[in-house]
Amino acid sequence: MKILKNLSAYFATVAALVSLAIPLMAPVAVNAQVSSGFCYTFSQNLGEGRPLSSQDASALTQALTNAGVWSGGAITTYNDAVASAVSGFQEKYTSQILAPYGLSYGTGFIGASTRSELNSLYGCSTPTQPVQSTQCPAGYTCTPINQNPVFSCPSGYTCTPITTAPTQPTITNISNPVTVQVGTLSTTSTTNSTVIQTTIQSLPVAPQILYPVGGEILQPDISNSISWNPISYTGSFDINIIGVNSGNSYIIAQAIPAQATDKQSIQWIPKTGSYQKDTQFVVQICRTSTTICAKSNSFTINFNLIGTSPSPVTQSAPQILYPVGGEILSSGVPTSISWNPINYSDSFDVSIKGVYTGNVYSIVQNVPAQATDKQSIKWTPNLTNYQKEPSGFVIQVCVSGTNICAQSANSFTIQ
Repeated sequence: MKILKNLSAYFATVAALVSLAIPLMAPVAVNAQVSSGFCYTFSQNLGEGRPLSSQDASALTQALTNAGVWSGGAITTYNDAVASAVSGFQEKYTSQILAPYGLSYGTGFIGASTRSELNSLYGCSTPTQPVQSTQCPAGYTCTPINQNPVFSCPSGYTCTPITTAPTQPTITNISNPVTVQVGTLSTTSTTNSTVIQTTIQSLPVAPQILYPVGGEILQPDISNSISWNPISYTGSFDINIIGVNSGNSYIIAQAIPAQATDKQSIQWIPKTGSYQKDTQFVVQICRTSTTICAKSNSFTINFNLIGTSPSPVTQSAPQILYPVGGEILSSGVPTSISWNPINYSDSFDVSIKGVYTGNVYSIVQNVPAQATDKQSIKWTPNLTNYQKEPSGFVIQVCVSGTNICAQSANSFTIQ
């Protein structure tokens, strides 16, 4: 009995202490977000020829390394190797970055969609603040500032007396016309009214493609026009065509300055043998170095041999003598491209073809035949002209105006 009495006294003491402690306890807001690991928010477009700050360079090194597309150490300049790594990142996240623009291969340029994906993976977010509520006293209700009363009061609202009317906008009597600026638009009022200043951010408008718009059948090796309406944009434009079948993007012209307010055109000759992987195309016109683009419906180029690759070397085709494959050429250093005309007495077109994209880059056209066993031209390779080609090139020599072509059996590289 004595032990039971002692236990009863003990539990009574504990209960009294708990009852005293409860009023002293108050909710404590705890921020559960713990900042750890790498984070960086990319705020500007990056690419070759653009300034690269030390902060962007360091963050880009970390981001590309984390993504598994870079192992070249600290990035200090935005060169071809970095552009290739960025292309790899873009292709790793194709559905988020490339697919919305109908692209299959990376561009190597960090624009809005690439920055968005980088920031979604590595961006620094603001720690979430704890949500606190306010208990309104008797006779008051919770009212958001400048809005109608509500009956609950979350964070960011204040309690006001039920009898107090919500705050009204300021009334301004005007007897003369007043212009109110709304974003980039102006409206004028001549009636006494409430003037409420409003700011609306105007969204940029893509150009309007005028030709080709889709459904046309173009002839190869004949000059055609690509035309568009700049929609009052005064900057420059980049023009590409995109193969519907392969998704390859072929550069037609870059940084074309705006020269008209309603219609602008360039001339373009779709060369036979330049787009052998595709039968249908769309035109894409973008504000230079942005993702603000317009795209047409598909049109057709009526090649004589649609979908074929350059003809294999036959008795009537030239024979490539140099480079034949495996060579490492130096950027900026002159070299020779040579071939055997195989007794052909007409002229030749010489180009190189990127192994990675299939793009054809013209070197020289209409070179007259001058020998029966060996003919050469001088060429200075410039790596900056082929930024999307990290996997090497092949030489292509064609009889001018035909698809009678020879192509080097293996690829060479430019460093």
